[in-house]
Parts: sequence; structure tokens; C-alpha cells
Amino acid sequence: MNKLFPIIFSLLFLMPCYIMGHEKSQTIKNVRGEYATAPNSNVTRAEAEEKARENAKRLALKKAFGTQVNIWDKIEVSSAGESFNSLSIIQISGEIEEFNIVEEGVEKHPVHSSELIYYCLANVKVRRGVEPDPNFTAAIDNIHAHYRSGELCQMAVQPTQRAYLKIFLFENSEVGYYLYPGGAHHGILMEADKTVIIPREMDQDIQFYTNKKRETNTIVVLLTKEEYPFNMLNPTRADIDKFIARIPNNKKYVSYHMVEISK
Repeated sequence: MNKLFPIIFSLLFLMPCYIMGHEKSQTIKNVRGEYATAPNSNVTRAEAEEKARENAKRLALKKAFGTQVNIWDKIEVSSAGESFNSLSIIQISGEIEEFNIVEEGVEKHPVHSSELIYYCLANVKVRRGVEPDPNFTAAIDNIHAHYRSGELCQMAVQPTQRAYLKIFLFENSEVGYYLYPGGAHHGILMEADKTVIIPREMDQDIQFYTNKKRETNTIVVLLTKEEYPFNMLNPTRADIDKFIARIPNNKKYVSYHMVEISK
């Protein structure tokens, strides 16, 4: 989504950093995180190294606690038929207390010699986070898998409990948007079991635009039991990830929706 009208107003993973319990910590040693890049990838070395570190953190949490997984992959294929970009959604109930890098480097892929693998070997101290509230969920409907450029998006949201609503969007380029309620820093307060149609019952539209033949975006619907103001005007995807991650698991419900936009 390369253009958003002023009236408007996303592996992705959540790593909760706000912990309410007092679980015993443990150290997972020599965890190896990897990130592979294709020859003509736009990912910089610094970005690839950071992704390898993130994967090491995620793997440490997975080894310690397992995962509560809500995962799917979407592959972007180049004109030459090669696959480059994929998106995975994973939620893990845990916290990174310490992250000590043992070794970092880059090596050739053992099978696909044209690809490079950035790796990070680390000792990671982790502890368990609070569990999500199984009674705090929402029905989210009418988000389509595909939109034409210029088409409006509308959705129906019905929480099981009184909740504050925020909607974000991620582009493949890592750009993030605070779609809804947009310029306001506070979420929209919703009542339990009451369906709200967006944007029909709200004073703004969500409209997709692209100048590419096809691109994939991710809509993130966030519901929280309490109000957590979001104060960034031009957030990146990482900014939004961190904001969501700091909200305790038992006080949030997050739903990810991948949409394809074409001319």
C-alpha cells in the first residue's frame, strides 16, 4: 500500500516484555538464529543480522516454553519465478531477560549456493510470560484476501468483552501505518458482544492503493482490556511490533489478516 489518503486514519512475532508472573528464569545456551537472503534481495546486511538475532530469541523462547502458534506463510514470487519474501505470524508467551551474543557471521547456503545465511549464536536467558485470556477474543469478519487498488476495506468487529480497538497495517517494505482510529492516539471503546462495522459506523475510510502489479500487506486488529495510547506519527513495523509486545498477553487480543492488493 504505497499511498494512504488523509482520511485513512501488519516471520512477524510478538514477544511479550511486560511480565506479571514470577516464573523462574532459565538460560538456553548456544541458540543459533539464521536469516537467508537471495542474491538480489533489498535487505541490508544490518537488517539481515538483526533478523538473525530475532530468530535466535524466538528459538530460545520456543525451546523453553513451546509456542502458541497462529501461523501462515505468504510467498512473494519474482518475475523469474523465484521466491523471496515470506511472512510468518507467531505468538510466544515468554520474555527475554538477557541476550548475549557468542558469535555472528555470514556463510553460503549449503544447498542454494547463490543465497547467503546470516547467523547469530547466542546464550539467551528467558522466563515465561502470562498466558492469554481464553475468554477475551473477538469475531472479525469481512476482510477479503484480495483488493483492487483504490478499493475500500471494511470489516465487522465484535469483541467478547468491553475493549479498546486499534488497527495497524504493515507493508512488505517494513513500513507501518496506524490505520484506525488514525490521528487520535486513543483506541475506540467497544462494548461486549456488540458488532461494529468499520468504516460504516465510524467517520473515516480505509482505502488501499498500489503502483505495483501486486503486493501483500498485513492488517493487524488489536483489542485491549485497558487503554494503551499509541503516540507515534510515522511508525515503522518494528515500532508497532514493540508496542503490541509490551501489552500483557492476558490484556490483549491480536488478529492478523494478510491481504493482496493489485492494480
